Amino acid sequence: MKKTSLSLLTLVLVLLATILHAEPQADKAVPPATFDAVVAFHEIFEPVWHQAYPAKDIPGITESVPKLQQAAKNLVEAVNANGPAHLKPSADGVSESVEHLAAVAAKGDQADILSAVEQAHNKMHVIIEQTDAHDH
Repeated sequence: MKKTSLSLLTLVLVLLATILHAEPQADKAVPPATFDAVVAFHEIFEPVWHQAYPAKDIPGITESVPKLQQAAKNLVEAVNANGPAHLKPSADGVSESVEHLAAVAAKGDQADILSAVEQAHNKMHVIIEQTDAHDH
């Protein structure tokens, strides 16, 4: 009887340790609304990065800025409303990089605009990696 009780107690402790160890991962789960906002931002940024940027199409980049600003705003709102909290710095980074792009686009300097697009691209990839949205 003691051996069965000890085995059962060991099993319960192992299961409890597994559950407690897995719990922090649940805190990092990405809610659908947040995931969708990341994907939406990526879909708007993708033609900027793959078409306008390599062609140095400054008017094309500049025309995309309002859509990027709205998508970045939506991303920050989704993370703030739905989490997870560990994405907040990345979402803020995306938003700040887009606002920087908007500021330099208003000035019209080609080199600054292209540099700002690169910065926004890098910030976008951070949050894409954190949410596994790279396949979308």
